[in-house]
Amino acid sequence: MNNLIINKNIGSVNSRIIATLFILLFTLLISSISLVDAADIEITNETEGGIKQAISNATENDVILLEEGVYSGVNNTNITKTGIKQGITISGKNKNVTIYLNGSWFINVSGTGSGSYTVVTRLTLINLTIIGGDNLTAVRTHQITAINCTFINNSGGSGGAIYAVGGDNDGGISHSITNCTFINNSGDSGGAIYLGWGAYTGSMTVNIVNSTFINNSAVNGSAIYGHRGWGAGATITITNSLFSNNTARNNGCIYFPYSNMNLVINGNSNFSGNNASYGGVIYSNSGVTVSNGNFSGNNASYGGVIYSNSAVTISNVHFFASNAIYGGVIFNNISTVTISNGNFSGNNASYGVVIYSNSVVTVSNGNFSGNNAIYGGVIFNNVSTVTVSNGNFSGN
Repeated sequence: MNNLIINKNIGSVNSRIIATLFILLFTLLISSISLVDAADIEITNETEGGIKQAISNATENDVILLEEGVYSGVNNTNITKTGIKQGITISGKNKNVTIYLNGSWFINVSGTGSGSYTVVTRLTLINLTIIGGDNLTAVRTHQITAINCTFINNSGGSGGAIYAVGGDNDGGISHSITNCTFINNSGDSGGAIYLGWGAYTGSMTVNIVNSTFINNSAVNGSAIYGHRGWGAGATITITNSLFSNNTARNNGCIYFPYSNMNLVINGNSNFSGNNASYGGVIYSNSGVTVSNGNFSGNNASYGGVIYSNSAVTISNVHFFASNAIYGGVIFNNISTVTISNGNFSGNNASYGVVIYSNSVVTVSNGNFSGNNAIYGGVIFNNVSTVTVSNGNFSGN
């Protein structure tokens, strides 16, 4: 009897071992299939057919690796949607990779015509310097991730460097810009970046992190222009980034003219020397939330830093030496302004050196020093209430 029991136990153990081995082999098989799905394609700037041919040879989710050097000419520019697969990554092996456009454009996967926005879901660019695009935005795509990229001297009607717009009937899109630099780019709508989403889309999220925007220009949105779709709205978050000496002929370094695009700025972002007619840094008709930032030397006729027709919430922010005719720092028409732990110094305006508002203003723990206005002092309010608690005012 004992021998029989031992044999049953051995049989049970063997069954468990076989089952475990089967699961392990199945897992390894699935992993190997996944690895086959994505491959690296390595080229140099002398490879026959260039980037264009590498993209044509690629399958979905492949990575095209570029050896250092300058890539230009017909095989490396004017790449259209017909040759691009879903989820392609184009990456320099190091940061010494330059795409020289010489008046052309790099990639266009957005399509043209009414309702035709894109055939590509994702495009990732890494370690690229893209220079000298003209006539059409340097990179036009649906959903973009850009990491360690630099865009210099590119121009286009909508977004000099990047045009990113969702396609019809999308469930939602996400864009990510990390450790990127935009210098001397220009456009009518968005000197550096144009953001939008097509008809019937879900939500859009945009994260811009550790990035720099310098000397970009546009009619509206010298750095970023956000355009609406018919979707569930958008949230654009800017973290630890620099915006300096960008110029908009009309509205804002960052321009969000529609009511369903919320802007969040945090993580010690810095804005200096930006200029526009309305909103030296920000023009928004949707919610604006700013925390832990620094704003200096920004200028506009209305709202040296912010022109808003929606709620503005500010905390732990320093505003220095901004200038406007109406609202040296903030011009707000129809919604609330809430400020906590703000520092305002050396700002100038004709009406409302810090705030010109036609709605409710609430300030707590604010410091106001050395600001100058002809009318309204620190806060000019026409029609509603102003509440200040624990505020320090000196030399205004």
